[in-house]
Amino acid sequence: MKMKNSVGQILEDNQDEYFCQFCTKPKIQSVPICSCSGSWFKLRDFDFDTQFSIAQQIFNSKKGVSDTKTD
Repeated sequence: MKMKNSVGQILEDNQDEYFCQFCTKPKIQSVPICSCSGSWFKLRDFDFDTQFSIAQQIFNSKKGVSDTKTD
């Protein structure tokens, strides 16, 4: 499935990128700490479910898909 391949590629390409341990927001340039006072973790240091969630968020943002769901 194309989406899985894209998300898989994002996972692979971003293993060394930093994200907040609490809110999983990506580290922006040289910001010393996240607003929720989390420490920065590399994507590879999160459990798989969290890694996949972060990769899905990146995928959605690149595709312009909103995280909000409507019924």
